[in-house]
Amino acid sequence: MSIKLGEQPQWVGLEPNVEVPDSFFDELIAEPVARSLLTRGYALVELPRDVRRNYADFALALKAFCEQSQEEKARFATMMPDSTKWSPNQFHGYSKMEGLKEQYMIRLTGKGSDLCLPGSYNGNPHFGKTAILLYEHLDLICRDCLSQVAFDLGIRQEEIDRIIDPIFKDNTQDGPDHIKADEVEPHMYRVGSNYAYPEYVSTSLLDVFHYFNSFTKADGSFDKFTNNHNSHSDSGILTVVPIADVPGLDVFDQSRQQWIALEVLAHKVLGQNFRNYAVVFWGDSHQYLTTDAEACMHRVSKCHDERYSIVFKMRTSPIATAPRYQEDYVLAAAQLKVMDKHKLTLGKNVPLIARDDIIPILSTVVVLGVLIFAGRYLYLTHK
Repeated sequence: MSIKLGEQPQWVGLEPNVEVPDSFFDELIAEPVARSLLTRGYALVELPRDVRRNYADFALALKAFCEQSQEEKARFATMMPDSTKWSPNQFHGYSKMEGLKEQYMIRLTGKGSDLCLPGSYNGNPHFGKTAILLYEHLDLICRDCLSQVAFDLGIRQEEIDRIIDPIFKDNTQDGPDHIKADEVEPHMYRVGSNYAYPEYVSTSLLDVFHYFNSFTKADGSFDKFTNNHNSHSDSGILTVVPIADVPGLDVFDQSRQQWIALEVLAHKVLGQNFRNYAVVFWGDSHQYLTTDAEACMHRVSKCHDERYSIVFKMRTSPIATAPRYQEDYVLAAAQLKVMDKHKLTLGKNVPLIARDDIIPILSTVVVLGVLIFAGRYLYLTHK
């Protein structure tokens, strides 16, 4: 499948899926992640048990939020560029495309940020805290996949770190305890995490969708969409999609040059254990890391029921790479402000580091050196 820039006809992505045997899924599981990404454009990864629990909690919280009145959900429709043109919310918050889907874009924020998320509805898990924890888990999966690819291609880890969001502290093993949620209005919370620097707003995002999967025709009857989302590639560097409860994700396998109904296959092979796996695939920004890959074309096809989809999109920082969207300029300004406040610096091939951390580190090195020298001296003099 060859597509020239600026010439993407409507029929692209409407090609039928190819029939594959169940053994094809086992082949994907057994294949090393780096090899799959570099040859197929996508890979399957198994989700650890704590991530699956976190995903299950957030799925309940998301559904409970979507069941609220439109008035309640609209309270979280912040940073909407142009609702008159059905413009999706590209920065943070809730948005809706009438008759098609509703969507919530979630940025990771350090403690002290003023971005808000919903709380708990009807006794379900806390939307904001479970969302941010899931963001962190999926972000770590992306980082691990990139490290495996980098190892195979001989790319230094620093080349990855310098173009993606920095991590302040990895406290994911503590569960949601490191995530602070302050209620500012009923069911509305400022949610901050130690995973990010204080007041930092992430470039990457957790993007969640509720596809209605039906529309009203002119005669008042209902019909299904042929494709809930047409064929496209994502703008980030990597995307992670846990297998959804209602299958619909198709991927274009670059090695086979064929469309695969991957989520349908996962449900068929895994049965009730389909949530054990996620699909990882390249976005357009992989070019900043390697040209030995190709962005994965994917789509959401017709589903048998309404569909909830939870998608993590790892994006490159607009400070380190060119901005892609209008909101990236706002985001870059906010990130630079935080960098200046916390005395952070971004050097060539070097991730963000705190200047104030350098002196304690150097002091520790000096003390250790003195102790080692003293121990060596005493050993030699008393030998």
